[in-house]
Amino acid sequence: MNDKDKTKEQLINELNEIRQQITELEKSGTELKRAEEALRENEERFRIITENALAWIWEVDTNGKYTYSSPLVEKILGYKPEEVLKKHFYDLFHPEEREELKKAAVDVFLKKQSFREFINKNVHKNGKTVWLSTSGSPILDSKGNLIGYRGADIDITERKRAEESLRESEEQYRTLHSNIPVGVFRTTADPSGRLLSANPALVKMFRYETPEEMSKMHVSDLYLNQDDRKKFIETLSSTVEISHYEVQFERKDGTVFWGSLSARAVADESGKIAYFDGILEDITKKKKAEQALQESEEKYRRVVDNSLVGLYITQSHILKFCNQRLVEMFGFTSSKELIGKHIRELVAPESWELVDKQVKLRESGEGGSIQYEFKGVKKDGTIFDIETSGSRIIYEGNPAIQGSMIDITARKRTEEELRKFATTDVLTGVLNRGHALLLFGKQLQVSRRNKQKLSICYVDVDRLKDINDTYGHQEGDEALKLISKFLEETPREADIVCRLGGDEFL
Repeated sequence: MNDKDKTKEQLINELNEIRQQITELEKSGTELKRAEEALRENEERFRIITENALAWIWEVDTNGKYTYSSPLVEKILGYKPEEVLKKHFYDLFHPEEREELKKAAVDVFLKKQSFREFINKNVHKNGKTVWLSTSGSPILDSKGNLIGYRGADIDITERKRAEESLRESEEQYRTLHSNIPVGVFRTTADPSGRLLSANPALVKMFRYETPEEMSKMHVSDLYLNQDDRKKFIETLSSTVEISHYEVQFERKDGTVFWGSLSARAVADESGKIAYFDGILEDITKKKKAEQALQESEEKYRRVVDNSLVGLYITQSHILKFCNQRLVEMFGFTSSKELIGKHIRELVAPESWELVDKQVKLRESGEGGSIQYEFKGVKKDGTIFDIETSGSRIIYEGNPAIQGSMIDITARKRTEEELRKFATTDVLTGVLNRGHALLLFGKQLQVSRRNKQKLSICYVDVDRLKDINDTYGHQEGDEALKLISKFLEETPREADIVCRLGGDEFL
């Protein structure tokens, strides 16, 4: 049938069908455009996401060769995306682990499994090691066949370094905990206390075999005096930390030792003390040494204080130390009255120049040990004779003088008396025969040298025997004393008067 044979109605129907087809085609074209626009939007969204993601997005084919790589790969591994597309995923693995990691990846591919956080060691383009955490999912076609994998990698290098540092720190702590020579412990905070952990040194310190054996004991039973445990807890509970708390402990075999405790209280989330962490050091040897030193110092103190001579240390003319004998020598009661005084306060004015010179010589190191005499001044102002000896030392980091002093006042008096006894007639007080003849001999030499005259007067007391016989020898002695006094007062001061013996004078 041609168009001429068609009725008007038929033509209208065909026209409507054509119009409907055109409408459907237009509608289909619009939907296609919409689909294309949506695809472009999705592709743009995917591009933005992949380029700005914190992970490296990738796709590989069934052979493991990269078919897509986001730009972040350059930041993570140093390769541009186009460089990566020439490589298989296992080409980036570290040579040490490549075969092992490749085998694990192939097993996943064969099973068409998704995987998460597959940790792998890779090599950066510059040769440094990069640790990645990889997650991926299989890409399947409509028939379920594997055509590749799509996934993302996160750079966890810093995390791995932190984990390694943490492992090293933990290992160092374990090594330190096991080998440190002091006891390290953790106990419960209750009065009796239970041992939660103990290092080998603590176990050995108490002479147990194992930490488990020791943990069966109440902590309070390890104290020689259980009240010390109570004091320890009370102090630690109020101060949170305690250092060098010295207390006696009892070992498994019953022997006692001194320990120094340092600990801190650790609270739980509610603020309640959960346990105590601390260290314990065996200080028995130290305590014995301190006791020996104390005894030695006490012995030295007794020796010094009971010494018959005064002992002292001076520094820059200031008295820094003195024993009790020196205190008493100068008329004081306590060393506190003397220590800190300038030594000039203890020296008579006429002796200061001598003492000052000797002190400066000793402190400068120019003079060695020396002994000399000077006159001192007591608290009440009494002048007395002193013999001192001293030498240079270093005291509290600076030069000083350490020495001794003896009160020689009595000795000097005795020496003077002996001198008088050797040169003076005991009865009359004038020169005796021996000393007078010595002086006369010297005077004779002087007169001859100077060609001067020398006069000698010989005196004999008449009838002294009659006085002795009539009134007794005591009166005779008094007569000799009167005559001696007269003879001393009559001549010039420079003249010599002596008793030759009996009633004879010269």
